[in-house]
Amino acid sequence: MMNEGDGYAVIKNGETAMMICNELTDAIKCVQSLESGLDRNTQHSPFTIVKADTLTRAQAETVLMQKG
Repeated sequence: MMNEGDGYAVIKNGETAMMICNELTDAIKCVQSLESGLDRNTQHSPFTIVKADTLTRAQAETVLMQKG
């Protein structure tokens, strides 16, 4: 498990954490993959990259629930 303050989190719609990555480049690749089905001419990305230590407890728990 990552130490608090490590890495980057990909969140959707500012609420649900989708994934936590150790490296920023990994988080970018994750967002690019998640956005691959979007029509960028008509849709805005719902995904944001934030520092993992800024997640709320509820957001961090959504990542753990997805893994387990």
